[in-house]
Amino acid sequence: MIGRVQAFTALLTSGFGLAIYLLPTIVPGASEATLYMACGVIIVICVGGLLFWTKDQEQSQKS
Repeated sequence: MIGRVQAFTALLTSGFGLAIYLLPTIVPGASEATLYMACGVIIVICVGGLLFWTKDQEQSQKS
């Protein structure tokens, strides 16, 4: 089970790295500042989603 979790997290990490590496190719007209801002916004959205999801999980376990 641990090996499967490790493989899945490695796959996710590699996928995100690939997407970030390809951003300048996918969006050639964007400046570096815009790409950094977009990545930061995506990170904030992911963190917010995880916070809401964990709070929802806690509430459903209490009920």
